[in-house]
Amino acid sequence: MSLQRRFRCYWTISSFIRGEYVEVIPNRLVVFTWGLENPSPGMPAVPAGSTQVEIALEPEGQGTRLRLTHRQLPPQPRERYEQGWGHYLRRLQTVCESSEPGPDPYADLSVRHG
Repeated sequence: MSLQRRFRCYWTISSFIRGEYVEVIPNRLVVFTWGLENPSPGMPAVPAGSTQVEIALEPEGQGTRLRLTHRQLPPQPRERYEQGWGHYLRRLQTVCESSEPGPDPYADLSVRHG
C-alpha cells in the first residue's frame, strides 16, 4: 500500500495546516509534521512543517490509551495548542464512548470541509 506523505487541511477560511507523515504503524503510531501555511493575523507563528506531532495508541484494559505529543512548539503558542489539543481529544473521547459531542464552539462555520 502506498502512503500519501503530505497533507493539507483547513484551519480557518484563509489558513491551512500543512505537514507530512513521517511514520505510520497501523493501530499503534502516527507521526507527522505540523504547521500553518498563510496564518491569519493574530495566529501563532508555527510555520508549515516546523513542528512534529506523535499520536501513540496503547491497549489499556477494555479500551485504548491515546498519547499525543507535540514537539518543537515555540513557547508563545504552546498554551493555546495545549488547549486546542485537549479540547479535540475530549470530543474524540466523547464520540468513542458512543455519545454526541454537540456543536464545536471552536469551529469556524465559514470553513468548508467538503
